[in-house]
Amino acid sequence: MRGVHRGVITLELVISLGLMATLCAAIIPSITAMVQSVRILSRRVEDSSTSLFIADFLTEKIRNTVEGVEKEARQGNTYDYREEMQDGTWQTYTLRQQGSRLEIRIPGGFSQPITGGAGDVETVTDVEGDPLFTVYTGGLVEISAILGKPDGKDRQVLHTAVYPYAEYFNKGDIWEVERAQ
Repeated sequence: MRGVHRGVITLELVISLGLMATLCAAIIPSITAMVQSVRILSRRVEDSSTSLFIADFLTEKIRNTVEGVEKEARQGNTYDYREEMQDGTWQTYTLRQQGSRLEIRIPGGFSQPITGGAGDVETVTDVEGDPLFTVYTGGLVEISAILGKPDGKDRQVLHTAVYPYAEYFNKGDIWEVERAQ
C-alpha cells in the first residue's frame, strides 16, 4: 500500500511542476514586454526632460541678459552674452554648438558642456541646428534646433524666439525724467 501512495504523490508532484512550468512559460513573455515598455518610456521621459532643460537654459540665459553683446543681424551656431560678476566686472559668455553637443564657453577659455558626455551620468543628446541662433536687428534671437538621441528616435524640435530684457527695456537709454513742480 505504501508503494502505491508514493507513486501517487510523485505523479502529483510531476503534474504540479508541469503546470507551473507551463504557467511560467505563458507569463514570462508578458513580463519581458512590460520591462521593455518601462525602459522605452523612461528613455522618452529622459529625452523630454533633457530637451526641456536645454530650451529653458537657452531662453533663460538670452532673456535675462543684462547687457547685450549681439547688436547686428546674423546667423550662426554661437551667441554671446555678458554677465556682471560679484566684483563689478563684466564677463562675456558664449553659447555654442560644438559638433552635436551644446556648450557654454566661460571666461578663461574653458568650455562647459550643457549636453553630451558618455556613460550613465550624462546621456548623449544630439543637438542639430543650422543655424542654431538667428539674431535680428533690434535684439530678437531665434533658436532653432532638433534635440534627441543620435539614433534618430524620439527627436524633438525646438523653435522659439527670445527677446532679451535689456533690449525690451532699452537699457542704457535715458528715459524721460519728471520734474517736481
